[in-house]
Amino acid sequence: MIRLCLFSLTFALGLQVSLGEHTKKRLLLNDLAILNSRLAKLESTIQSMDKVIASMNNTFNTKLKSLEFSYQSNLTTMETSFQSTIASINKSFNTKLSLLESSYQTTMVSMNRSLQTKVNDHERNIQSLTSSLSTLQIGIANQQKTMAQMTQSFQERGSTYVRWGKSGCSGTGTKLVYSGYSSGQKYYNGDDYYRGGPSNMLCLPDHPELSNTTAGGNSFIYGSEYDDSQFGSGAQNQDVPCALCLSNASSATVMIPGRKSCFSGWRIEYYGVLASGAYHHAASSYICIDIQPEFIPGGRSDNNDNTFFTTGYKCGSLPCPPYTDDLQVYCVVCSK
Repeated sequence: MIRLCLFSLTFALGLQVSLGEHTKKRLLLNDLAILNSRLAKLESTIQSMDKVIASMNNTFNTKLKSLEFSYQSNLTTMETSFQSTIASINKSFNTKLSLLESSYQTTMVSMNRSLQTKVNDHERNIQSLTSSLSTLQIGIANQQKTMAQMTQSFQERGSTYVRWGKSGCSGTGTKLVYSGYSSGQKYYNGDDYYRGGPSNMLCLPDHPELSNTTAGGNSFIYGSEYDDSQFGSGAQNQDVPCALCLSNASSATVMIPGRKSCFSGWRIEYYGVLASGAYHHAASSYICIDIQPEFIPGGRSDNNDNTFFTTGYKCGSLPCPPYTDDLQVYCVVCSK
């Protein structure tokens, strides 16, 4: 096909050249010699063109093979480079991954150590606190024991008072220490010369422990009797009992004259009427006789030894009001 195209092209060119050279001459197309000569030249030209084409084919094939080799070589190089790059990336990734894993493991080990240290510290703190708590509990128990002992001791100690005119104790939280007999000095010895001796009153226990030695004869103690009917019905000439009472829940006890109730913050033990010896008799003490007095059995006889009379107010230096002349005086025993 290529050769035919070249032949046609060559023929056309030859014809044009021939016409150009012999424009003034006529070409005899029926001249066989000329035609053969032209054909021979054309064949020679075609052969030359074939050689050129063959050479071009060889050159093209050589270059094509060179291009194929270069492409294959470049492809191989690229594949090698790609594989190398992939391998380098994998190696770098694996290295970084190993470093990350190593760092993670190191961090985890450090965190575990730190956490374990903190746990150990907390456990030691808990043990210390537990020990301190046990110590505190022991201390609290000891303090509670001490307080209980102090409370018991306080309750056992408490405060004491004499309940005149009674043989027992009835106040809240009180107990009887002993019961006995009211006593003091004789009210009168028949001579104004004998007005000395003690003025205080005593509560002698009903279970005395007696000595075996005779007294000197200058000081005596006598039993007491009510010498006033105002203490109550049938009280005249009756002997006076007494009781020593212990108020467990108090540290102080006081007799308050002129009242039958205690002041705020104080607790009443009992109340009654104020009594003493007569003003023209030997000196005596003021005592608080229970409002409901008792009598000692068998003590009805009028011995007139130590005698009690109810006490009244006397206005003058004593302001009236608030007091009133000649009224009987109340009294109350209070504890706190």
